[in-house]
Amino acid sequence: MINSELNKRPEWWKILTTMRIAIILLITLGILASLGTLIPQGAPADFYLQYYGPYLGRLILFFILDQMYSSWWFLGLGALFSLNLLLCSVRRIKSLKHIRDAGSVFLHLSILIILWIQ
Repeated sequence: MINSELNKRPEWWKILTTMRIAIILLITLGILASLGTLIPQGAPADFYLQYYGPYLGRLILFFILDQMYSSWWFLGLGALFSLNLLLCSVRRIKSLKHIRDAGSVFLHLSILIILWIQ
């Protein structure tokens, strides 16, 4: 019955509820957060052009790497990861046989709550 329900789902649901996408998004966010730690955040544009040179400085400014954690694409990736985590949890809740098996689902949902409260 579960397989027949999954076959009725739209393609975006099948893609977005896979663990592979969650891992890709998590690794991408981790790499970008590391890059945001290495590049000073919030400095004036002249700083990046002088410190990194004209080519790399313009690249940093173009991709908003100087304000990475508040950029639309970083927040979008975080929202996509949160949606993926929520949908994966909903999918797992539907397939639970007993409440004792729900520990990891509650853990992932609590992570979502912590992320969205901050």
